[in-house]
Amino acid sequence: EERILQSNPITEALGNAKTCRNSNSSRFGKFVRVCMDRSGVIRGAMIDHYLLEKPRVTHQPQGERNYHAFYQLCAGAGPALKKELGIRTASEHRYTGQSHCVTVDGVDDAADFEETMGALRGVGVSKEGEESLLRTLAGILHLGDVTFSATEDGSGVLDESESAHLAFRLLGLTLDGARAAMCRRKIKAGLETLCVPKSKEESVSSRDAVARVVYTKMFDWVIASANECLKVDSKRPAAGGGGGLFVGL
Repeated sequence: EERILQSNPITEALGNAKTCRNSNSSRFGKFVRVCMDRSGVIRGAMIDHYLLEKPRVTHQPQGERNYHAFYQLCAGAGPALKKELGIRTASEHRYTGQSHCVTVDGVDDAADFEETMGALRGVGVSKEGEESLLRTLAGILHLGDVTFSATEDGSGVLDESESAHLAFRLLGLTLDGARAAMCRRKIKAGLETLCVPKSKEESVSSRDAVARVVYTKMFDWVIASANECLKVDSKRPAAGGGGGLFVGL
């Protein structure tokens, strides 16, 4: 029961955001299946999720925020962690500052960060898993600050800034690999494959597409990790005998 409750701060941090109508609006669908034995004792659970709002990772309307987890990290990380990840205040990163809505009345992002980290440990996420999650969040923040320039022919060129080096290091990408993926496209012409440069605007769109995909994969991984901890323990005998009953919440 405690593990099921602890999964809630995690899904809220990564899947909820402040909108114009609601300061804690769920931006994804969630269905929790709880398995009980015949005596009504909870034996396990499974979280199904769907329709995560991916565009929010890179763009938010004025007066709204990105997902809570980004602001929690910027507000709650200690000096050593901030230095390691290279993060600044939320208003200084494009993906969290572009809508000019960084704080929410009545919400303590620093305290929520501690609660989220405690919940991750409560559902069995390892220390390595926590560090990987934080690196990914920070990498996405820096990715939003990566800029591109245009050559005389209009081709997009990746600017080798500090943000670019931080983003690619944290996300495990190489500078050459990122440049090839974001600034060029492959076109197959007959038996030949040609590399065609993208425009500056197309390179920016590719950058944002990478950020959305990485965040979605991270969200999937966190839910899968929680489900691994919540799954029915087949080795533990069920009270009252017999099979289990699934109840959807």
